[in-house]
Amino acid sequence: MNTLSIWDLHLPYRALKALLAVFGTNDVSAQDVSHLTEVMVLRIPNCGRKSLNAIREALASVNMALGTEPIISLPMPPQFKPGPVLYPRPVNPDWRTRLVMAEEFIANHKKATL
Repeated sequence: MNTLSIWDLHLPYRALKALLAVFGTNDVSAQDVSHLTEVMVLRIPNCGRKSLNAIREALASVNMALGTEPIISLPMPPQFKPGPVLYPRPVNPDWRTRLVMAEEFIANHKKATL
């Protein structure tokens, strides 16, 4: 079976480097990227809306989409696991702290709406 490499998707440099850093190898296939969900892509450092849209368009050009396949076989990269909550919170938090703060907000919002 011939798999399509991430290099063949012609992604922008920022999106390509961010995905390569998450997977930790240069042998990333388009199918590996299709295992990710949009939320996972947005949690990757240096991956924002523009990178997400570029990845989505590149996968659509080869008839694939984000989050279409189960991610059971993929090991969860450390970037997707939130770190401990830091108290007191720094004035200018890094991306890990912002991620934890966002997840706390979502969890509290879900509790409040129930």
